[in-house]
Amino acid sequence: MKRIIVLALSLLFVAQVHAQCVATTNGTHCKGPLTIDEPAHPTVQQSIVLTDLGLAPPTPTSQQYVVSIIGGILQESDNGGTYHSLVGPPGTPGIGSQGPPGPPGPPGPPGLPAPIIPVCVPLVVRGTPTSWTTAYWTFPGAETELFGDIVRARVDLTNASQARIYAEIGPEYYGPVGSSFNVEFSTDNAATWQSLTDQADVSSPGSHVSDWVGIPAAAKSDVIVRAVGINGAGGKIDIKAVHLQVK
Repeated sequence: MKRIIVLALSLLFVAQVHAQCVATTNGTHCKGPLTIDEPAHPTVQQSIVLTDLGLAPPTPTSQQYVVSIIGGILQESDNGGTYHSLVGPPGTPGIGSQGPPGPPGPPGPPGLPAPIIPVCVPLVVRGTPTSWTTAYWTFPGAETELFGDIVRARVDLTNASQARIYAEIGPEYYGPVGSSFNVEFSTDNAATWQSLTDQADVSSPGSHVSDWVGIPAAAKSDVIVRAVGINGAGGKIDIKAVHLQVK
């Protein structure tokens, strides 16, 4: 019979206390048997709790069975023997076949949308001009298609959402103040035309673009496009490139 219990155990008993306990300088001594009644309204398991003071355990003594805390581990001394753990050595690993794979996990969050890269539809493209090979366009005041009808293109705008015009003007000849280019589209094989982009100012040399605008519903199909200029002064303009950009 284990007569001395110094521990932190969790035990459940249903009975009455029959032991007699006396407080001494060495702790509280009780004469067994010791039973603990169940509380009227229990919220946790019954327990006998010992606080680890970080001190040496009681000295093992003959005919005494001691359970104490050593190094934070519950250990026992039987009949004066050395302390040993109440937990046995690990068992041998079990042998068995691997279970089936578990179900797939939930899908991850969607990734970031890919960047939208504008698509360029060239309408006017020229190489680097030289003083004896440069060709200029005469820029009238009325709205006029660039170079007649030789720089048109056919493009499918079904899935496009926005469009703008890009124009590159040479350093020597450019349009007067207020002059501009824009792109128009036709759905009836060039019989009639409607605006597709805003105006890009061409009254100075360099690169010029219009603002991005939404594609008109009527243009969301396979259409013909052309570039037109307006508010010229009848003089020359050096057009290095004109592109329709869509995204």
